[in-house]
Amino acid sequence: MAETVAPEMPAAAEIAACTWLPDDELAVYSAEYARTGFQGGLQWYRCGTSGKDSSALQLFSGRTIDVPAMFIAGKSDWGAHIPPDLVVGRFRRTLIAS
Repeated sequence: MAETVAPEMPAAAEIAACTWLPDDELAVYSAEYARTGFQGGLQWYRCGTSGKDSSALQLFSGRTIDVPAMFIAGKSDWGAHIPPDLVVGRFRRTLIAS
């Protein structure tokens, strides 16, 4: 993964000039990560790729999100650049394949 994103890495000067996440705020996130790990971020991969929960997920097949919802992403987040129909298609294929 590191090799894949390396060409997109900002220069050292750009990193030093970053003001959107000051060091004191970053320290809060770093401490929490050190305390809890990255379990939540990995959970989808555990559930979505093992096939273990496929039958339980079928309960939601064809359902929609019927409450107000919003996906928030930065301009460099990959998720912001994927067409919604492609994401839905991939999710459906994952459920069917499992």
